[in-house]
Amino acid sequence: MRPTVAILFVAAVYYSIMHVLGITCPISALFGVHCPACGSTRAILSLVRGDFDGYVGYNPAALFLFLAFGLALYKHVFFKGTWYKAVDTVIALSALVAFGNYLYGIIANGF
Repeated sequence: MRPTVAILFVAAVYYSIMHVLGITCPISALFGVHCPACGSTRAILSLVRGDFDGYVGYNPAALFLFLAFGLALYKHVFFKGTWYKAVDTVIALSALVAFGNYLYGIIANGF
């Protein structure tokens, strides 16, 4: 079995178990606090619908998380073993913005 197929299979089983148990976020379920990605799917869907207030309300760093994840996946799939500093910089900055937003949310709102 190819590694990519195995990863997709494990992810499908994991999310199926989480759905059956009714757990939407394992970090929130285990520790009682939201993770940096909580609300990202709803935020991106709100942004696609043009609901900017909904986007900001769910997770204003969702676009940065989506960008970092998408670029990392793109780099892994299409540029195996090749490192591009510009892509790595964008990934790091996007992750830093998302984490900064998370820390701000914890400090300002007591998540």
